[in-house]
Amino acid sequence: MSRRVPWLEGLALSVLAVAGCKRSAPPLQPIEGTEEEVLAPLPPPPPPRCREALAGASFTLGEPGRPPEEDAGSPIALPFALEVGSAVPTGQGFALGALREQRGATTALVALVGAQGASGKLVELGRVHGDVSAPRVAGRGEQLVAVVSDNDASGGTLRLASLGASGAVRWGAERSQRRQESPSFDVELGARRGLLVWNELDATLKRGVVRLSSFDPEDVSKASAPRVVSPKQDDASAPRLQRRPGGFWLTWVSELVPTPKRGAEGRVGASPPARSASRPPEALEVLPELPSEHDSEQPLLSVGPRALKVALLDEGGAVTTPPIALTAATAHVAVYDLATLADGSLLLAWREDSTGEANEGEAVELARVRLDGTLSAGRLEATGSGAGVATVLPVTSPSPGGPLAWLALASAADLTKLVALDERLAPLDVLAPEPSLGAAEPIAVGAGGWLVSRPKGLAVELGVLVCEPGRATGPDASAGE
Repeated sequence: MSRRVPWLEGLALSVLAVAGCKRSAPPLQPIEGTEEEVLAPLPPPPPPRCREALAGASFTLGEPGRPPEEDAGSPIALPFALEVGSAVPTGQGFALGALREQRGATTALVALVGAQGASGKLVELGRVHGDVSAPRVAGRGEQLVAVVSDNDASGGTLRLASLGASGAVRWGAERSQRRQESPSFDVELGARRGLLVWNELDATLKRGVVRLSSFDPEDVSKASAPRVVSPKQDDASAPRLQRRPGGFWLTWVSELVPTPKRGAEGRVGASPPARSASRPPEALEVLPELPSEHDSEQPLLSVGPRALKVALLDEGGAVTTPPIALTAATAHVAVYDLATLADGSLLLAWREDSTGEANEGEAVELARVRLDGTLSAGRLEATGSGAGVATVLPVTSPSPGGPLAWLALASAADLTKLVALDERLAPLDVLAPEPSLGAAEPIAVGAGGWLVSRPKGLAVELGVLVCEPGRATGPDASAGE
């Protein structure tokens, strides 16, 4: 049974009397508990889940600090600004694509960073024009390939380049990319061939398609003619590639729904199909009944369905199985990320929203597609974790009972939150900020840790962290529960 602590109660009344001379205040409640309980020290904070691979090691891209005074308030782009793109592990560390703005001119480059983040060098890929994305990179062993996006008078272009160990650049095939509202592209290296995919507007079909060109990683000038790999009924965008045993995973977002199947299970507003630990992906192809123009239950600001689809490709880039939908037919996928796990299966994380944006407070949907076509699905409640995609970080050598992968989410307070996932796609710890990570963004997983980027003025500081799951506590700890 608890009792009041007399001297603490007297102190509280004295403070109240002094404060009353200045302003009225609500009466203080006596502190309940034994003297030992009241005076007990607070529990220590949980140990950090992440640490630097090498203490104090970092590599900075760009010029830290503020722009020169004469450029303050200038309507043109700030000098020395950087845009960081994709990154991949290499035999020596990491490779990162980026764009650097220097007084109105934009240069594409690749940063080669050491395995512990203590060193690095820049490989320039030339000037690019217009509103383009940072180069995407792919690596396998000592092979490293980059794709540079650019614009010319006829439209967008994608140009392949191989990078040698010394930083020498060898240019290869170039592919045109018809202008589209949201142009995207990706590149990956397999055991024998490399693949380049992109989306563009098809003038005949009047919708977006995903095109693919395979190339020789040893000689990137040898590339196949482009071909369409997305179904004709899809308005396709946001293609992504991942290497897998025996070929590749290809994903994209489809903005079209085929002719619907009628039936009670397809009613508008019906719950999405139940998810099980192991089921054929084809079971998710439940299509909704088209809404009537008199259906008053339809939200006024709703937008059409955006399904997340996946297909298996062989080593040459040929589609070996019909594409399957990973989302319910009424879903609207806003953003997604993916990674191949240690066993070759594919883990995807995405956010859905009927307005077309991934808003704060929405759950992160999860799916794991195995090589035999079976599917595991899950959901991570991420209230208050901020808008944007959840970054998938696979564990390179998972141990029994340990994490299968991690998710990193940017928060509204500019603090990145982490959570470790087990084999069932359930949290192993709590979705919470990690002090050693701060606002840094994990961008690649290597054998020695994660490559992370931190903004530093107009520059970006790169470092390598090693992370282990643990029970995080604190004011944000309940966010993932």
